[in-house]
Amino acid sequence: MEIRPTQIVDSGDGSGYVKDLVWTGWGAPEAHATGVQEIDNCVPSCANGTYSGFPATVTVAGLTPYGAGLEGYATIVIQSTTGSATYTKSTTMPT
Repeated sequence: MEIRPTQIVDSGDGSGYVKDLVWTGWGAPEAHATGVQEIDNCVPSCANGTYSGFPATVTVAGLTPYGAGLEGYATIVIQSTTGSATYTKSTTMPT
């Protein structure tokens, strides 16, 4: 596991991403990061909206072999408290 991402886009249109990621346990079966979840308010539109940042945690798990001697994490969970709501994005890679 060579690449520790410093940013992860967690939306299909770029209106949400986690930046400034600092990892612990990278390459282990489960790794954790802290960073900042940036969310576009899409006002008046997503193209012209304003981003707001909130503290976030990222957990990746399920280290899985693929390709020619490569490994990748199968599950990612991003959590951030954005004002009064908790934002959770969880994705699992198909096996």
